[in-house]
Amino acid sequence: MQKTKPASWTSLLTVVLVLFVSFTLSVCSSSSVVQTDNDGCIDPAKIDLNGTCMTLYAPVCGCNNVTYGNECLATRSGVLHWKEGKCK
Repeated sequence: MQKTKPASWTSLLTVVLVLFVSFTLSVCSSSSVVQTDNDGCIDPAKIDLNGTCMTLYAPVCGCNNVTYGNECLATRSGVLHWKEGKCK
């Protein structure tokens, strides 16, 4: 009977990294809210729901009074202005 080699740390790290990146991309692509308006808050031409963002949670309050997980998610949703922190 042939012995199998235990998985090396680099192989394990590679698998974990691939799973993390896959999860990050799936979360980012499904977490944006799209609103369009004419008061200069949202630029529909800048909406890119297929873009990728880091999963860093640093909430911002968009000028449309929607809380986004971070500046990247707000920008990807076409929001032109925001302030740091959750919307009240």
